[in-house]
Amino acid sequence: MISKQIDLFTKDINIPEDSSTLHITYEDKRVEMSIEEIFDAERFDSFIGVTYSITPEFMNEYLSKFDSSLVIVGIFDENSRYEANLMAKNIQSQFARDLSLEAVELYQDLSTGVKDKLDKKKMEVKVPTPFTIHSKFYLLENSEGENRIILGSANLSNRAFDKKIPQFENILIFDNSPLYEIYLEYFEEDLSPILSDYFPSEVLKLNAREIKKITKDEVVNIDRVFALTNENIEKIRSKAPLDTINNLKEKVAIGAVPDSIFNEMKNIDSDKGLIDNTQKEKTQIDDMAYELVKESINPRLKVPNLKKTLDIPKIVSKKLKVISSSIQEEHLLRMELYSKPRERNLASEKTGLFVPMKSNKNRLQVFGKKASADEVKESLGILNRFMSTFDDFVYKYNDGYGQRIMEVLLYAFTSPFLYELKQMLELPESRLDIPQFLFIGGTAGSGKSSLLKVLTKMIGLDDKPYWVFDSLYEGHNDKSNKINILRSWMSEENVNPIMVDEINPWFFTNNNYGTDLIKTVANKNVNQVSASPVLIGTTNSDGYSLPAEARRRSYFLKIDKIFDPDHRRDSQKVYQNIYDEINDTLFLDFIYRMSLRLENSDEYDWNHFSESCGLIDFLYQAREIFKEYYRESNMPLPRYFPTDRYSDDSESAQEKWRKLYKSSSKQYFTFDEKSNHLFFKLSTIDENSFQMYGGKKLSQIYADAMPQKILIGSSQGVTDIELDTNGFFEWIDESNPFKDYYKNSLLDYYQNQKSQFEENNTEIIFKLEKLSDDESLLKKYLEHIPDDIVLSVDEDILKLDKPGFYEWQGLEYKLSLFSRIFGG
Repeated sequence: MISKQIDLFTKDINIPEDSSTLHITYEDKRVEMSIEEIFDAERFDSFIGVTYSITPEFMNEYLSKFDSSLVIVGIFDENSRYEANLMAKNIQSQFARDLSLEAVELYQDLSTGVKDKLDKKKMEVKVPTPFTIHSKFYLLENSEGENRIILGSANLSNRAFDKKIPQFENILIFDNSPLYEIYLEYFEEDLSPILSDYFPSEVLKLNAREIKKITKDEVVNIDRVFALTNENIEKIRSKAPLDTINNLKEKVAIGAVPDSIFNEMKNIDSDKGLIDNTQKEKTQIDDMAYELVKESINPRLKVPNLKKTLDIPKIVSKKLKVISSSIQEEHLLRMELYSKPRERNLASEKTGLFVPMKSNKNRLQVFGKKASADEVKESLGILNRFMSTFDDFVYKYNDGYGQRIMEVLLYAFTSPFLYELKQMLELPESRLDIPQFLFIGGTAGSGKSSLLKVLTKMIGLDDKPYWVFDSLYEGHNDKSNKINILRSWMSEENVNPIMVDEINPWFFTNNNYGTDLIKTVANKNVNQVSASPVLIGTTNSDGYSLPAEARRRSYFLKIDKIFDPDHRRDSQKVYQNIYDEINDTLFLDFIYRMSLRLENSDEYDWNHFSESCGLIDFLYQAREIFKEYYRESNMPLPRYFPTDRYSDDSESAQEKWRKLYKSSSKQYFTFDEKSNHLFFKLSTIDENSFQMYGGKKLSQIYADAMPQKILIGSSQGVTDIELDTNGFFEWIDESNPFKDYYKNSLLDYYQNQKSQFEENNTEIIFKLEKLSDDESLLKKYLEHIPDDIVLSVDEDILKLDKPGFYEWQGLEYKLSLFSRIFGG
């Protein structure tokens, strides 16, 4: 760490005259030595130092006296104590130093003489990329072969060598010791390959230009000839991170840094929430520690002293509760939006939605505002450009895919009103058709997180964006606590939608978590509807699996086409440009228009049924408002505009079973001729898969996905499931190979067992018992023989119309010669 030295220790701190916090040994004896004697620049002319931190004063006063010096600063960062992604965190810390201009601050405080040495490479400052070094050792040498090694705890600062500072340091000094060669070899072989310049290249370029402008005498005599301008500083800030990236590339190329760092960099945000929360907690704990120091002293005494009675455990316990509470509250803080339909009055521009005033949180102001025609048209143009990014950069994009993305936007826009829409329905049980949960299923790289980011900005939530599911709560019983947080939010009157990214598969597969939450929230709002928010969450499409009762109460949209990696750079640039232009103008106008419709609710259809799935299309009025937007803006309705609600949860389930049937598992589907049902051995799914989804077997996920109308009986707790054959194949949209089973079996019996039949030109007669002795099976055969060819069924004798039977079976019917002649 390189920083300005701030002396917090005043002259009032008294170390006894006969004591010292500095313990120096030289050649195995304790001694007293000054900094000049330790770092003897008259005897030694070169210096290599590995330190934890350094100050500009130390460089100016002591290191500048050496003919050549190389300083390696270990760059410790607080984040390095988190074990995951350590190398990536070190890169992140380097970026932070680049952006915070730490190197510039040091540079500004260096003397002109040191700046001259930097230009001539007689003094260099290096840092380990992407590692940290906690070692402290200093190597001094001269041209005559003498050397010195200094070991110990002291960093390169005046304070570290001050024996009156209340910080103990130990220093060991050896001249011409074998340790010198050992540490020099360690430095050259282990540390040198990972070192990079501490000062950004732009700083060194500016330094070189300025040094050329001054004379040799000025270098020696002028303390500070020039300083960096604000323009210089911003240029350095913008370019410094590029140095870090180029240094990293170089280190990986020569093998000094393993290429596993790239995977760490990809995953660095996985534990950022933990670091952020811990740092917030540390700040508050530091504040508490300062307070404890102050509270320990009796302020009434002229000479300060410790209080005689001080209940430290009680004070600490009280303050820790405050810290824990404030951290949790800050992390889980949601932007507020309140619905008060009774106060809706559009004549006074009151939409019925309100947000707290920024200047006074206890007062509410109206939310929602009518936009001008130009503002609406401009917003639609931005929306069209955003939707075009999917068309331009997504593999196998089609209009249906774009319509699902637009459906998500319609849901988000309508979300503050969903509970009101439930109240508008004629039948209470239809309220389950209006789900308070929207799940967006997609594979990695399909842009789910980017979609959430856009949505949060479009509805004015960019100050408090979406939550990453795994960061909601971390610690003991984290699963239950995550659900409890969501349950608490869903019971609030705050109608701002809850945006959650990357919901874990266990949320869907464990009935005690997602299913229970969804059912509880939905059932609560059937008979007594009250203001409450919705949840919009993304998840891996393969991880989405809910039983039928939870699927009915939620909305699933599959958005799983990935962005073309070959155009990632272009797509990200286009996306960022569009994101920068997005605002909440259209959403505020939508609030106004939907409020107007609700105020005049009798004039609108709130019970519009979907043609595709037979459920209430709860977004119907939202679709109508957007159609107004396009008409008023003289813009055609886009192809990506959805005209009806979707049933992707059913389609996802169909796809699961369709793939299962068409795969190697086809052999495990068994047709039962007695019942005309299809049996499937569920256990084979688990036998052929080693995956577990959130603690649930894969077989149970498939069982949950099967519609009840196709199941014969219950699929719970059994190894086989029994299916309606015709219904199953119709559902997965595959031809039924058993459709003509009885017809073909009867034909086969007729052709191969002629002796069992009595027949003439008009009739076929045979005993049913010859076909089968199983009454249930015979019943199935009779059910599948057309009634118009059955002449009679007498006990076990079946008479069939022969021409009709031949026509049914597709056989060529020919009369005998006698019959053709005499018409018999």
